[in-house]
Amino acid sequence: MTPDSFIMCQDEHAVDHLEKELDTENLDLQNPPADVQESLLDALKSPENQGDQHISLLLQHPDIYSIEPMIVKHFIEAFYNILWDHHNDNHRHLTLRILEGHHQETAFIEIKNEEQCLVEHTSPVVPTTNSDNDSTYYINHLDAVVIRRAQLAKFFADKIALNKNGFDAERMT
Repeated sequence: MTPDSFIMCQDEHAVDHLEKELDTENLDLQNPPADVQESLLDALKSPENQGDQHISLLLQHPDIYSIEPMIVKHFIEAFYNILWDHHNDNHRHLTLRILEGHHQETAFIEIKNEEQCLVEHTSPVVPTTNSDNDSTYYINHLDAVVIRRAQLAKFFADKIALNKNGFDAERMT
């Protein structure tokens, strides 16, 4: 993932649920017909139509995450509106991945790199599945989170805080 890209995930189960809810078949989330986009956007704002577990949980339990539900819904709407608008300059920065197959995460694994890995810009590759028992795992690379958080803080400091009134990217990370 490059610093100027953003990847969103859905899964087959959520797409199937969307198709049933919208009474349609062969739904293309990458490029749906214009006449379905409005109803699709509304449906995507429901937790059961989110294949990304974290987004689904944000919608289900905004109080736990200390976030206004409308912020999550605006994010979903903005992402898909830009994804579907091939003339938008930011379209090329977005990727939507549809995860295939069954997944029922049985573990949350956090990975913290050694200093040498950070210097060499490497990270361990950890499989997300165990074929012996059909388990799947959610992998969280803590250093990737820190890097992305710094990129976002710099973006907000540079682009949004035009008057720079005490808005410091270093303090935000």
